[in-house]
Amino acid sequence: MKCVIFMSATKAAMILPIALTAAPARAQSPSQHSSNIEAVQILRGDEEGSFIRPNLSYTFPGVSAYAFGEFYRGNGYFGKVAGNRTVSSGLSVTGEFVYDSDAMDRLGLGVSYSVPAWSWARMDIKLLPFWANYRELDLNRVMAGYSGDVNLPLGFGISSFGEANLDAPEGSEWGYGEIWIRTPYLGRFSLGAGLLLKNNGDGVMRPRVEQAVTVRFDVRR
Repeated sequence: MKCVIFMSATKAAMILPIALTAAPARAQSPSQHSSNIEAVQILRGDEEGSFIRPNLSYTFPGVSAYAFGEFYRGNGYFGKVAGNRTVSSGLSVTGEFVYDSDAMDRLGLGVSYSVPAWSWARMDIKLLPFWANYRELDLNRVMAGYSGDVNLPLGFGISSFGEANLDAPEGSEWGYGEIWIRTPYLGRFSLGAGLLLKNNGDGVMRPRVEQAVTVRFDVRR
């Protein structure tokens, strides 16, 4: 099973950025992701949902991409490979390959936009209306999401991301997100405390909230 997961993620990590190079491009903004490994422990909620998450960022000509995989204490996994190719100032063509132990692997295409902000803050939004799995088009999936972070004094920081399905069968439905407050780095390590914003049922936009802490080790620092 681990071999199948690795092969699927590796193929997506190679194919998705190459496919995006077919889109016309202008100057590519640098990737906002770093390469690191996180250990996330849930304090209040389903502790079996605690996980290890490696994150990897990389670039192809004209394309910034990142990948991550979450491996849960209670078995199961979830991961994503995403790529962006800038076509105009702040606007990018974006694609995502999602692999999941509880659902069929799927590929989504859409656009993302980097909101102009201050040097100490970042905000990106995305909309992916086109999805397909190995068998057919997924006509009940239009994913909208955000990610952002704010650098605070003394090396502290706040980061958050989240996404929702705007066209789920029972109505708009929250998918998943996180909010973190992170400490300054001590060497390559940092600590964080935050909230996991989980799916709360079919057609429900209000997330189910769980408290968690994390330790992060940065590979590129």
